[in-house]
Amino acid sequence: MNILGIDTATSILTIALRVDGETVEQKVFRQTRNHDSLLTPTVRDLLTSRGLQVRDLDTVAISIGPGSFTGLRIGLSFVKGLVFGLDVKVVAVPTLEALACAVRNERRASLPFECAIVLPGRRGEVFWGKFKLSDNGVEQVQKTELVPVQDLASQLPETFVIAGEGASELDNARRNYFTLYSIEASAAVVAELGEARARNGEYEDIASLEPFYGKEFLVKDAGGRLPKVLRDASSQLESKD
Repeated sequence: MNILGIDTATSILTIALRVDGETVEQKVFRQTRNHDSLLTPTVRDLLTSRGLQVRDLDTVAISIGPGSFTGLRIGLSFVKGLVFGLDVKVVAVPTLEALACAVRNERRASLPFECAIVLPGRRGEVFWGKFKLSDNGVEQVQKTELVPVQDLASQLPETFVIAGEGASELDNARRNYFTLYSIEASAAVVAELGEARARNGEYEDIASLEPFYGKEFLVKDAGGRLPKVLRDASSQLESKD
């Protein structure tokens, strides 16, 4: 199975190719605000290096949110354009779950434990979810919420493991109270989780799929521009095959 993993939900852009159950390559870009210009050439290069074309993909796994509103829109619009007119399935992977899985992969020696994955929101708020990490995998035990930083900082227990780009906001609210763990988004993890969903037939209706913003969000004037965005992304990649 050929799976392309894409994560544009945070400040880091990461893209990975998974072939027959193994990640064969991953690209990570830490430049902010360049997701849109980097996606097409990076995906093209990843596929070309393995002698693949877009049509050879079985599945595209996309980190669906919550996260950056702009990043999520760019990522999903690109994926819709990528598979436009092709027999390529799409699976959606919750961003917080993917980050929790990345923490588990790097801290296997400490299992089991619970952690909070936290991403920046807006105006003093953060997105967060509570996860139990064990040898059996990752289980979300607290649903994803958008809450004020101070409220979350006051309700989590001392030395609780916090990870994600919003962890520093909690640390500022209650300095030296939590155990902070640095983790970056990983498209390889998104592709791995996406493969499991694909094998279970958990595909998305690409026409109606929307990012999980975590709160109501209106994309103004998108209707007139979106079809062209989809055609452009698909044609640029197909023309290089």
